[in-house]
Amino acid sequence: MDIDWDVPEMMSAAWAWMEEIEHFAVSDHAISDKAVTFHDLAIRQYLNLMRSNITKIGCAEALCKENGLNKYRAYCLIDQPPLKIGDIIYEAGSGGCDKGEHCPQGTKCGQFGMCDVQP
Repeated sequence: MDIDWDVPEMMSAAWAWMEEIEHFAVSDHAISDKAVTFHDLAIRQYLNLMRSNITKIGCAEALCKENGLNKYRAYCLIDQPPLKIGDIIYEAGSGGCDKGEHCPQGTKCGQFGMCDVQP
């Protein structure tokens, strides 16, 4: 990853994860009329962040010296285990619960037409 020194390190890392989708596509066999599932290791970080069941994320960054060079590291944790082959990224639908879609268990349709986690 090429870090832009004018951009905070965490932002540079997030951009690198998001750029995975620009270089690799979700494979055809991962997409069905019911869901998009995980089958593409090359875009694992991107798909981990795009999952419909992620409700929390926490990130940290660190500056480390390695062989006399400064190296920046960024790491994020989400409230779900890492994706395994075949896991559902998101289910197919018409875009929101206000359009007749059902929300997953543990969520309900919120005021903005999105499935919100129930407290």
